[in-house]
Amino acid sequence: MSIHIDNIAETHSTNADLLKKNLSILGEGYWLQADQQSGGRGRQGREWHSPEGNLYCSTFVRIGENDPAPASLAMMTSLSVYETVVHFIPDAEIRIKWPNDILVKKDSSWHKISGILLESKMPHIVIGIGMNVNIAPNLADRNTVCLKDFLHQECDVAAVLNILSLRFEFFLKKWRHLGLSKILDYWREYSFPAGTPMSTHLGNGDQIIGEFAGVTANGSLNLVLNDGRSHIIHAGDVMLVDQGN
Repeated sequence: MSIHIDNIAETHSTNADLLKKNLSILGEGYWLQADQQSGGRGRQGREWHSPEGNLYCSTFVRIGENDPAPASLAMMTSLSVYETVVHFIPDAEIRIKWPNDILVKKDSSWHKISGILLESKMPHIVIGIGMNVNIAPNLADRNTVCLKDFLHQECDVAAVLNILSLRFEFFLKKWRHLGLSKILDYWREYSFPAGTPMSTHLGNGDQIIGEFAGVTANGSLNLVLNDGRSHIIHAGDVMLVDQGN
């Protein structure tokens, strides 16, 4: 798989752009990067603030007959983003929050530095990645941070994407040839420790609070409730308790 990166000055959404393209002709290893987006999207329909100076990019994977479940690409991708962040700020405390958010510790609290959005165009899965490189957007519902906060100087967005694309290629091969179990081994190493308080909201509006107890064999979240029961979460918005992320 050869890596090819196309850069455009501005677009509505790099994911939306890729969904319109003939992905079979482009082939795996293609990346589309925009300097800024006018309609960037996060999970659950949230707006992804996209000022110039941060990384906004999309790539895709063609799902083969023997590949793991497509949804597990979110966790695989989080590994590539995690290792990219570590590459640039190796002395920072960095963790993955289920399923794929990368959080960095600053001033004794955790801040979000990136997000991942998967969209299906079978047999392809389009993967959008946003990373705060030089700007940490001021958001009402969560703390944010950027690489520049730790580097104390401007960071080259193209250099970040170069590392990200290489780490993505590495973990995609692991995902495809060694299976999800190997990906989860990496993921567990990079995630928060067992016992970390977390909460999630269910579809009916109820909130569940428990302690992080790892993930199941298929990547679902296991929360241990106050009464000792395990609650398995297959999808949802998970937050660190009292951290705002």
